[in-house]
Amino acid sequence: MPHVTIYANGAGTVIDRKITQGQYVSAGETLLILADLNEVWIKGRCVRGTTAADSPGTGGRDHCRGPARQDLHGHVEFIEPTANPQTRTVPVHVHLANPGMRLLPGMFVSASFVSRATQSGIVVPRSAVLDTGTRKIVYLARPNGVFEAREVQVGAAAEDLFPVMSGLALVTR
Repeated sequence: MPHVTIYANGAGTVIDRKITQGQYVSAGETLLILADLNEVWIKGRCVRGTTAADSPGTGGRDHCRGPARQDLHGHVEFIEPTANPQTRTVPVHVHLANPGMRLLPGMFVSASFVSRATQSGIVVPRSAVLDTGTRKIVYLARPNGVFEAREVQVGAAAEDLFPVMSGLALVTR
């Protein structure tokens, strides 16, 4: 039986083989699945109200204890919009570098989240944020009944509140 060399259109690690030795294949059939494991996603579950479950990108150092008991550092990249009705937890996706390919698909890790926040943040009611489709705007009440539009960046909503990431400043008097 002749040997055939197969070339992939990109670099990666084989994470799934769809064929066996001696099997006939057709043009266009998937033979192998490759993945770039230099950076990985970890999908965890957090209780709503915790830093990780409420604001993507704000976790300072998310420690993920891998198989070799070494800390790996990443950040919350995405929070799913719905909670699991049985556990009341919210799926959270953590993105982190994977030096030495220590983490592999299907592994379990233990994660803890450390917030970067050094002071109380600003939150606004969900109803105060006008979403134009391209930007989010809130209106500030100024003296003499004047309202000023401000473009803001908001985090993931917690209950009926949005954390304001930028666009507003806390003023103390």
